[in-house]
Amino acid sequence: MKEKLQSHAVSCFSEGASRILLLYGPDGCGKTFLSEKLAEGLGASFIKLDCRELAKLDYPSFRKKLSETIKSSYEKPSVLFFDNLEALFPKEIPPELISHSKLLEIKLKRLKQTPAVLVVCATDRPDELGDSPFKEKLFDDAIYIGLPSEDERVEIFEVCCSGKKISRDINFKELAKASKGATPADIAAICIEADLEVSMNPEKGEAKTEDFLKIIERVRSAWLERRTFEEEKARIESLLKG
Repeated sequence: MKEKLQSHAVSCFSEGASRILLLYGPDGCGKTFLSEKLAEGLGASFIKLDCRELAKLDYPSFRKKLSETIKSSYEKPSVLFFDNLEALFPKEIPPELISHSKLLEIKLKRLKQTPAVLVVCATDRPDELGDSPFKEKLFDDAIYIGLPSEDERVEIFEVCCSGKKISRDINFKELAKASKGATPADIAAICIEADLEVSMNPEKGEAKTEDFLKIIERVRSAWLERRTFEEEKARIESLLKG
C-alpha cells in the first residue's frame, strides 16, 4: 500500500509525468496522513481541497478557488489532495453540481499533462462515488487503504504512546489483539484518553495495560458498526480496468 503510493510519487517527480491516484477505504485509516508524509518525504508541497466544501460554493466561486489552487501547484513539485471526492462525483449528480463536476473533470485531465504534480483523490465513501471519473479514465491507479493488521496496530500503539505517561511493561501486543477493527485514528484517541486519565488522576502515576483495555472495551462497539467497503473493491477494480 505505502510502497505502491511511494512508487507512483517517485515516478511522477523523477519522470516529470503527473499521476492521478484514488485512495479509498474506511474513515480514519490514514489517507490524508499518508499523502502528507509522502509530500514531506519528497520535499513537495502538500495542497488540500475538501470537495464537500467546494460543493457548497456557487459556480463562479468554485471555478475561482479550483483554478487558483491548481495554479499554485505548478509553482513547485506538489501533492494536490482532493478529499471527499464523492461530493463532486456522486453516483447521481444533482443539477446544481453538474457544472462543478464537469469543470473538475476537465481540470484533472489537464493536470495529467502537467509535469511534477501528483494528484491524490480520496474518499471514505466509495459506495457513494459515481462511475464517471472511471469512464473518463481519470485515475492511473486506485489504492485501497484498509484497517491496520495486528502487527500494524502494535506499531501504531507504540508511536501514539511515545512521550506519554505509560508503564514500561505495557503489553502492546495484547492491546493490538484487543483492538481488532480499530483505525489508526481510533488508536490515537485511546492513547490520548489513557494519558489524560493519568493527568487527571496523578495518584495513578502511569497508564497500565489494563487501563487501555478498559478504554478499548468501552469504545469498541463503534468499530463493529464500521463498514470496511471490501465489497467496493471489486467494483472499483473493475471500473479501473475499463
